[in-house]
Amino acid sequence: MFCINELGKQLEEIEATRDLIQQTIIQRTENRKQHTLLKKIDQLEQESIVKIRQVTEEVRNKLFKYATQLPHDVKKNLHLISNDMKKGREENDFSEIDIQQWTQKLEKLKK
Repeated sequence: MFCINELGKQLEEIEATRDLIQQTIIQRTENRKQHTLLKKIDQLEQESIVKIRQVTEEVRNKLFKYATQLPHDVKKNLHLISNDMKKGREENDFSEIDIQQWTQKLEKLKK
């Protein structure tokens, strides 16, 4: 038979082994969790970058369209107003209301 002291030592060794195994399991679990979370974060980052690029491309295209279309529209409207004013002057057929409307239209074009 083993003496009590010897059994106590063996039990301590077994407990130490058990503790090491538990610690290893905890560390592996934490490492897996961190690894999985990091993958999710990386995926979220990539998805966000793609979405941001899509939105910026859309905004860039809209701005370009607006920037190129606006001068064209202003010229077109200015030409129409000029024609109306010229016609009114040539035919001597304009009123104060026409003057106010032309003034308002020109003010809108300034903005």
